[in-house]
Amino acid sequence: MKAFQALIAKENLEMDDILKKKQYVQVCSLNLDESNHGYDSLAKMLNLNKDDVEVWAIEAIAAGIIDAKID
Repeated sequence: MKAFQALIAKENLEMDDILKKKQYVQVCSLNLDESNHGYDSLAKMLNLNKDDVEVWAIEAIAAGIIDAKID
């Protein structure tokens, strides 16, 4: 992110928004042949704590980013 500090400042971007959008892109790259993805693998891929995956998923579902169910 250091390489993009000038662009981030110029565009008035928030780091939280940048990270969230990066996570959305990552989750959209999941293998669709597999319909169940565990919290452990999602946490690793999204660089989150396992306990934060469910909250992240709820927010992504509410924002219309993903079509998913939490089990």
